[in-house]
Amino acid sequence: MGKWYKREENDYVIDVIVSEKSSGYNVVSREIDPYNMYDLEEVKAWCASHPEEEVVWSEEEGKFVLVVA
Repeated sequence: MGKWYKREENDYVIDVIVSEKSSGYNVVSREIDPYNMYDLEEVKAWCASHPEEEVVWSEEEGKFVLVVA
């Protein structure tokens, strides 16, 4: 699932390309998007076990940067 960030409690973005601000695949519950490729609970579990992949957008650097350095 690669680099990821959390927008809200039940809204994740995965497969982020660090140099592209609007990159990644948005994952929400299937109640909101029944055609979502990923299961939200599986994504949450994967993200929880891979904190080293979490990123945040840096306006200063103009790219996503790792939360845990």
